[in-house]
Amino acid sequence: MLHVEMRFRFQTARAFNLGAEEVETRFLKPMRAGKAFEYEGKEWDPRKTKLKVYEAPELAAHQLGMGRGWQTVEKEGREVTATMLAGGGSGVTEAPEQTAGARPQAQRPPVTDQLHERLIGRLSAGPVTLPEVIAIATDLMPESDVDERAAVSAQAIWELLREGNAQLAPSDR
Repeated sequence: MLHVEMRFRFQTARAFNLGAEEVETRFLKPMRAGKAFEYEGKEWDPRKTKLKVYEAPELAAHQLGMGRGWQTVEKEGREVTATMLAGGGSGVTEAPEQTAGARPQAQRPPVTDQLHERLIGRLSAGPVTLPEVIAIATDLMPESDVDERAAVSAQAIWELLREGNAQLAPSDR
């Protein structure tokens, strides 16, 4: 079962207990295409909206009350945003066995791992521009569309920045 959170500044909206097809149609396709979409009577601009998708057990109505639903999703689920945005589905067919207290980690699609590795190698030679990152993604994903390549590129860049394996360089402009 999938659960979605959208944030823009101080506005937050969440959708619980959704199927993969509904998440794809209502949220992911518009996000990839850069097209605004409506949810809960508000228009969400994909350029300004932070989207999170989690895979977690279905929540009963009593688990959603008092704003506890998202806490439960984060505690019992795993984030699959990058995989879903890259068009890979949630990546799970069965619930994985866990040790007590272990929190499942989001799995990156293999192409993201390959891009991540290539970028680390390329960064050792100096700065890398966004067009260069997308060119590497194109080599890895020749049959994908530009939205998929851009999503995988953005995810790889953010991961490298978060891990401290890359830093933003000042623009020459």
